[in-house]
Amino acid sequence: KEAGFRYPVVITRNLWECYIDPAPQLQYETATDRLRDTLANLAATIESTKNPGNCIWFTVSFEMYFDGKRSTELIKLKSIIKPGFNSTKVITVMLPDEY
Repeated sequence: KEAGFRYPVVITRNLWECYIDPAPQLQYETATDRLRDTLANLAATIESTKNPGNCIWFTVSFEMYFDGKRSTELIKLKSIIKPGFNSTKVITVMLPDEY
């Protein structure tokens, strides 16, 4: 609700572990910050898309840390709106190869 979504939003484990949960070396970033950025980019994409449908593609820039080096990666993500366990719509945000 804080991010402006009418439906619950879930993040896949792969997305969380690979990008939302920052490497310990990135001490100035938190998972909350990265999640907020991800949801803000999704919301902006939905707002700017006419008739967005059930699948939305969007990008998020993440600061990464590999092999002692920092880099910024632009990651393509997708969100799918579909019925959840009790038939209430749920927005699932995931990596491109997930479903």
